[in-house]
Amino acid sequence: MHSTIAYVSLLPLALFVAMHGASTDEESEELGASTDVDYEELDANCTCPAPALTSTRNNKHYPLGCIYNCSSYNCTIPDGTPCYVLTLGEVKEHLQIGSTVPNCTCGLCRNGTCVSNGTVEECFAVEEIEET
Repeated sequence: MHSTIAYVSLLPLALFVAMHGASTDEESEELGASTDVDYEELDANCTCPAPALTSTRNNKHYPLGCIYNCSSYNCTIPDGTPCYVLTLGEVKEHLQIGSTVPNCTCGLCRNGTCVSNGTVEECFAVEEIEET
């Protein structure tokens, strides 16, 4: 009887852990990873790729902003990393209309903020952009 109670009590926990791990892996696979982020400099908990868009100018991936969520952790991209001054919400709005984002403001990460360098270019999503 006691083993049945233990099994029934632990089943929801096991299901939660299994589902939580699976969704994180699936979401991570959907992201376009930035090629310019030095992931070795990130916190050990920041193992997910940053949500990124691809430049039509040079076909490189740049992160959206300089802070992103990875498995409930806020991850800050290193200073000096090229980025786009865009939010995930803004990108999703544009991608509902077409396949590109016409006004991607370029910048560099500084203390967790993507600071504009005054350049604007067209960018696009290679894969579905989701937050992890």
